[in-house]
Amino acid sequence: MVFQSYAVWPHMTVFNNVAYPLRATGVPRKEIPDRVRRALKLVQLDQLAERYSSQISGGQQQRVALARSLVGEPKLLLFDEPLSNLDASLRVTMRVEIMELQKRLGFTAVYVTHDQIEAMAIADRIAVMDHGIIRQIGSPRDIYDRPANVFVAGFMGTTNLLEGTVSRANGTEAVVRTVNGIDVRVAGGNGAAVGRPVHVSVRPEAATVTSRAPDGSAENVWPGKVTLSTFLGDATQNISIRGTHRGAWCGIPARRSAESGADQAGGSRQRRGGHRPRRFVREPAPGDDPGVQRGVQEARVVGAD
Repeated sequence: MVFQSYAVWPHMTVFNNVAYPLRATGVPRKEIPDRVRRALKLVQLDQLAERYSSQISGGQQQRVALARSLVGEPKLLLFDEPLSNLDASLRVTMRVEIMELQKRLGFTAVYVTHDQIEAMAIADRIAVMDHGIIRQIGSPRDIYDRPANVFVAGFMGTTNLLEGTVSRANGTEAVVRTVNGIDVRVAGGNGAAVGRPVHVSVRPEAATVTSRAPDGSAENVWPGKVTLSTFLGDATQNISIRGTHRGAWCGIPARRSAESGADQAGGSRQRRGGHRPRRFVREPAPGDDPGVQRGVQEARVVGAD
């Protein structure tokens, strides 16, 4: 097990920290040095074997904890938020190293984390839990693109959850009238009953912002005004107010936002849309199977919380 707090003993050298589980389980003394050196080499700490934990960095201490867990050659390894105490750049480096070690050594890993980005980056399958209840199990892409309910949609990344009622529906799409009186056309409306309360989930990257009025045939286009812009390097996120008390997050590549003027808060009226929201969530109906995908364009009608 790899602990969140490292649990590296300060009175022991790196070598003795890693050797501890071998000694505790009665491994023959003559085998211990070679096994410890192999484990330290895996995490690139073989040159620091004689240092004490107070003489190495936090990232190196985490590697010591990882080597100590690997030295016993486990088939199953539990990670309990192992990177939460590291700075952002080191977390990215360490999660890549953990992924590479897992693939090279072939052990099964159960990785507990509250960091959604970390979970999607490192996992083959994700189980999203809410108060001890598993809300959804699937691949990172399935969890993000096809959330099973409102909780998962809001928990796994940023999203715009629009409340409304189905006003029209057929086998391929539905139209939802939001509480603000906006009509949203959603691909994959199969199974949606007219008049049923729903949530439409729109990821920020699925929206666009432009100062030019789009073609009259464009769908899901609404006027609004940029009230806040935040530069994040590779993207600019904007809150677009549509003349109501609620706004929407839009994730726009920085170059495109500069060209469109979307990074100027309080600027001219903007329009948001030109896309089809890809997630459609509704209350369950009799006979529903929340694990069955319906509709097209990756849209999914699923049971809500």
